[in-house]
Amino acid sequence: MSSYWRKDPPYDKWSDAKQKKFLAKLIKIARDNTWFAIGGMVPTKDWHEAVPDDIKAGGIGGRLDFSHPYHFCFQMFFARLMDVLTEEVDRILKAKRSPFAKNFHKEKVTFIFDRQDQFQQVASVGFDIIKEVVDPNDRLASLTFGSKEQYIPLQAADLIAFYARRILTHQMQGKPWRDPFERLLEERHNLMLYYFTRGQLYDFARKAIAAKKQRTDAP
Repeated sequence: MSSYWRKDPPYDKWSDAKQKKFLAKLIKIARDNTWFAIGGMVPTKDWHEAVPDDIKAGGIGGRLDFSHPYHFCFQMFFARLMDVLTEEVDRILKAKRSPFAKNFHKEKVTFIFDRQDQFQQVASVGFDIIKEVVDPNDRLASLTFGSKEQYIPLQAADLIAFYARRILTHQMQGKPWRDPFERLLEERHNLMLYYFTRGQLYDFARKAIAAKKQRTDAP
């Protein structure tokens, strides 16, 4: 998507009509070949104002890294995914295979994230901690980082993430979706988009401070 919007080659030679037709086709491919998409966003200005520096440095339990909003979104994604996995995915897969089956094998999930040096190490540590907290049945199998050239579906995820951010931004600003490409992506209603409001971030900060104080006061 960044190459497309920068009009890198070959897009710099394309007409406006060709670019829009191409983008519409890509959105339909990503939309129709995706069971569902989960997106999480944190307004960075509200994040920095609401969350104290000592909480950013040590998280709630002193282990999770909240030094950057990315880490918070990362953890929010996995927490929400586990809800979707147990409440929606398992139910649908069980019904498709056999609604009367006594022993239903719960699928494990492997994750492939776009490779990036800035967050990769912290994300790997956070993934192990998240497994301890929200995954008692070991459903989260592994976390891999790779390139968009090696893992082509990451390019579809990049497109969905780009428009999911635009949609969430418009929602937070109370604006209608005026972009036809946003409406095209949401046409199947399989986007699960979440964001923390300013009030929720302050509530998170209060709970984190209370949890930290409780650990400090513990004998």
